[in-house]
Amino acid sequence: MQIVQSPNPNLWVAAYKIFEELDDGSVRTLFHKTSTDFIPGMEYWARNRWVRDGSGDGWYWSGWHCFVDNYTAERYLQKLDRANQRNLVIRKVKVRGLSVKPSNRDVLLAQTMVL
Repeated sequence: MQIVQSPNPNLWVAAYKIFEELDDGSVRTLFHKTSTDFIPGMEYWARNRWVRDGSGDGWYWSGWHCFVDNYTAERYLQKLDRANQRNLVIRKVKVRGLSVKPSNRDVLLAQTMVL
């Protein structure tokens, strides 16, 4: 299995991430929920580990799920069964340490994220 990685893992780039927006205006992650309240401008490291999703395509290094552009994020959001049950929003984030999720090439996995 080949994982495409960012040519420079220290380079910050813009990406788009789907969050659930709560009643108080704060956001939380949609995938692998964390109990963290995301504060704009703070740097968040993914809790990386080797994982395998339901497709069983092998193991890969986990990370923050994000997308290269808003269009791809919107398209992905439309596929989510629970999208109409929660207040899901797309936010622009800064990320670094990117790789492509092996089971879905539209999804990028970032090691570090800033909201």
